Amino acid sequence: MGQQTSEIRYSLYSSIVLLFLCVIVSTINAQRFTPSPAVYLKGKYVGRLYDVVTVDNAEEKLYMVDTVGIFSRKIALNLPVFAMGIKQNDDCYYAPYWSVQAINEKQNTAVIELASSITGDVYRLEIKRKKSRLYVTEAIMFWMNSTYNYFLSKDDVISLNAVQICRKKWNKPIKGVIVFDDYFKETNDFESYYCPRKYPLEVCLQMMRQGHIFNPRDFEEE
Repeated sequence: MGQQTSEIRYSLYSSIVLLFLCVIVSTINAQRFTPSPAVYLKGKYVGRLYDVVTVDNAEEKLYMVDTVGIFSRKIALNLPVFAMGIKQNDDCYYAPYWSVQAINEKQNTAVIELASSITGDVYRLEIKRKKSRLYVTEAIMFWMNSTYNYFLSKDDVISLNAVQICRKKWNKPIKGVIVFDDYFKETNDFESYYCPRKYPLEVCLQMMRQGHIFNPRDFEEE
């Protein structure tokens, strides 16, 4: 009886291990054969992200088309791309300026968070679901390595390390695609705010919305 029980346990253990290995292999294969986002130049397909650059005018505006899921819907996301490396050799490839870090959904509001691969800055798009339609309702930029010029008097100014937050309200319907430059290219009319780097971004954003005013000592880094 004891030997039979051991055989059953061994068989069950082997089945679990085999199933686990199958899941791992399937995941690896899915990642291997999932194509990178397509890259375009002036609406013309030129390759995929991380492919070797094949166009001569790679300094012009390149963009990739990624796909994100928002409220169970597939939305195309057009993000800027640049040519990384030297064009004369195979080390030059299409690289992303931005990557999607998170998509947070809560009731009828979703937030797409993008992170810069170059500067570490964080950009956000707030999306609201109104009846059966989706709208971009706010664009927010967190510039992580900014300088706040604090005027002690007309002729006396000190420069303080800060996170600069820029935000703008929108009410633009999404028609299948979100184009990055539509919301972040022109920033002259964005509301601006400076926050000490020691605070989390959510706290800085909350203080901005509350109109909190910092003094120079608040910007002292710990």
